[in-house]
Order: sequence, then structure tokens, then C-alpha cells
Amino acid sequence: ANVTIPSNQGNQTVPDVTGKTGEHVTVDVPLLKGYTPDKTTVPATVNPDGTITVDNPTTTGKVTYTPNDAKANVTIPSNQGDQTVPDVTGKTG
Repeated sequence: ANVTIPSNQGNQTVPDVTGKTGEHVTVDVPLLKGYTPDKTTVPATVNPDGTITVDNPTTTGKVTYTPNDAKANVTIPSNQGDQTVPDVTGKTG
């Protein structure tokens, strides 16, 4: 089944997780470009109806993604031609 993991960047879906009814499974947390998750896996349970749900979706089952630091040159168009500002720093988002 597909598993939905709640996060501070919206719900993240992990496709094709497998397990047996009643079994506790470990689901890999998806990577988001430019962010670092606070955990690499979350616990989930396989339900009798075939769905798989994250355990404790407000605590151990929720993922918090932290924005990564970024550094790049920024080009600003102007009537005098493009102007480049080197080494501008910030965080993703």
C-alpha cells in the first residue's frame, strides 16, 4: 500500500510499502531536495483492510524537514546589462 507520512512540508507519500496484517513495519522517509529530515524512518502498522498507517502521526510518525543552507551567485538584469552578486547565502525556501 501507499503510506502517507505527515510533515511540516505537507504530506509525503511512500508508494508500495509491504507487510502482513498486524505487522509493524519501518517506512523510509522520502528525501526532499534542499531539506534535511529529522529522521530516516517512521513506524507504521499494516491494517486488516490492507492499508498501512503511520503510528503516532503527531509524534514519532511525523517528520520535520529543516531547510539546508545555500550559497550561489545571483544575476540581476538591469538596463546596464546583467549584474552578478557573488556568494549570496540563504536557506531553502
